[in-house]
Amino acid sequence: MALIYKIFLWISLAAIGVQCQSLKEKKLVVLTVLEKPYTSLREVPYTNLTGNDRYEGYIVDLLDSISNILGFKYELVVDPANTYGSRQPNGKWNGMVGDIIERRADVAAAAMTINAEREAVVDFTVPFMNLGIGILYQKAKVSGPGVAEDFMGLLHPFTHYPVDTFFILTLLFGIILLALRRKYKTIVFRTFLGFWLLFLFIYASLFIAQLTDYYIKNNEIYYMVSEFRSVEDLVDQNFVAYGCIAGGATMSFFRNSNISLYSKMWSQMASRTPSPFVASSDQGIERVREGGYAFLAESTLIEYVTARVCELQQVGGLLDSKGFGLAVQQGSALREVLSKAILSLQEQGILIELKKKWWYERGSKC
Repeated sequence: MALIYKIFLWISLAAIGVQCQSLKEKKLVVLTVLEKPYTSLREVPYTNLTGNDRYEGYIVDLLDSISNILGFKYELVVDPANTYGSRQPNGKWNGMVGDIIERRADVAAAAMTINAEREAVVDFTVPFMNLGIGILYQKAKVSGPGVAEDFMGLLHPFTHYPVDTFFILTLLFGIILLALRRKYKTIVFRTFLGFWLLFLFIYASLFIAQLTDYYIKNNEIYYMVSEFRSVEDLVDQNFVAYGCIAGGATMSFFRNSNISLYSKMWSQMASRTPSPFVASSDQGIERVREGGYAFLAESTLIEYVTARVCELQQVGGLLDSKGFGLAVQQGSALREVLSKAILSLQEQGILIELKKKWWYERGSKC
């Protein structure tokens, strides 16, 4: 079996060599977007760096590996809009997909999901990475409020105006009753006693109501965080908003899904105010850290973030299965040769090593 596998690999590499003679010394224009850990500006001083040397990341290493196999050169260009691309109301595409359609570049290389909508206008290689949609959320709090929070909770009702007012009135009438204690049989004393009892009752009612509301909300937060364990839990509650990147593949997945659970999620997201959709993954991560928000994102992004932001975690399993691929113009011969090069890298274990390098060996803290 091992011999057959090696023979197949040699044949594949030979076929690549035959088909790629036309690529020798050819310079391709490759579009990308700035997004860690895929493509980013070098963190070391790069004042004197030019061309592709200005960039680093998984995509850069992937392109270098492919170009070494196929023998071509490439110029890496950041898409002006720095977006993957989505269909506009007028039917045209923006971002990298639009640039590929308009033949302003040869290849689009980024964490771009292969889906039917994009496949209808561009061609994709085989996936260089497999993934799915996951839920990014804060780590569960396993305990309730501490002693300090309990003590401060007792003072919480005094921060509300009605409670303050009735506390002062009750105290005032108490002082007056204390001054009139020797004349307790007089009509004046009994009148003040009646008012004091009334204000005491109102004050006690307001105090208990505010205190109860405070502890219910406080304990509810701890309960809700600890009990949120799956996508079903997420849908069946209303205290945590959830959303995804506007115009991205994840948004398209929920909008076009025929699965009842995911259709319900789309309805809840589309009707929620303020909008749960974000402009970028960084914005989504920041909203998660602020609290009360769950970010629906690719599992690869969640892996990268949770290895660096220890307060965050993935909740539940994956909602789907898909892959990232390189995009080229429809009908382009590049699709086949690039796909074979990616398969070769996969078979040699290079793709796994690249992911280990950029996800866990560089910058991992958790």
